[in-house]
Amino acid sequence: MRLAGKKQMTIWADLAQQAAIVAFLAGTGELPVTAPQLRVIHPPRIKKKRDNREAWQIKNDEVWDAHRTEITRRYAAGEKLSQIAAWLNKLGFTGSGATLNGYIKRF
Repeated sequence: MRLAGKKQMTIWADLAQQAAIVAFLAGTGELPVTAPQLRVIHPPRIKKKRDNREAWQIKNDEVWDAHRTEITRRYAAGEKLSQIAAWLNKLGFTGSGATLNGYIKRF
């Protein structure tokens, strides 16, 4: 059979499919053409990104987000970063003018 270019294979078939295949191979029947069955494709799992920030960074981000408008107003008015940092420190922000400068550069 190999010399004739044939390849052996195993397939799963029910009795009706088996009969149709045997008839087709014997040359006495046609293979029924059916639409392919749809496979259920599961969406990819999305891993939650782990928050690697320190507690003080989380607190700073919360204070920054809560007071962003006032910070922007003070900065635009020409208030020194050290003065804004001192005001934010009273609200729970941790850091100096340099830390605050890093936040300001982000937006």
